[in-house]
Amino acid sequence: MPRIKVIIAGVAALLICGLLVAVYHQGRVVERAQWEQREAKALAESLKLAQQRTAEVEALRAQQTAARQSAEETYARMQADIDSKSADLVRLGKRLRDPGARAGCGNPLPATAGSTGVPADTAAGAELSEAASRFLFTLTERCDRAAAYATAAHLWAKSLPHGR
Repeated sequence: MPRIKVIIAGVAALLICGLLVAVYHQGRVVERAQWEQREAKALAESLKLAQQRTAEVEALRAQQTAARQSAEETYARMQADIDSKSADLVRLGKRLRDPGARAGCGNPLPATAGSTGVPADTAAGAELSEAASRFLFTLTERCDRAAAYATAAHLWAKSLPHGR
């Protein structure tokens, strides 16, 4: 009889150990499922946030592209206007005048000169040489181009979305 009790106690101990192992294993499975559920939820939230940020970046990129294209079009129009005006100056052969210049020696004084100075029949000022006029026109054109570039860059910068 004592042997049966030992066998029964051994079987009971094995059953209890098996039951404890099964409960432990089931607890691990439940805990792992809860952990995986929390992780899946956190990953889904992260994915949603990443998709929102990606959409925001794409929207900003589209705004920047539109702003750049608008600035480039404005700059191209300004350049065309400068080119047109420069071509007109060349075509018309315009020269600059210096309104503060004194008359040269080429004009004889009238016999009845009442006062010293420039005779009344001469035009005020004198034309600059062709080279000086061309230099000043070229300098003006370069300044206009720099101003056009600065204006286009300023318009582009103002049109960019600010914040964040």
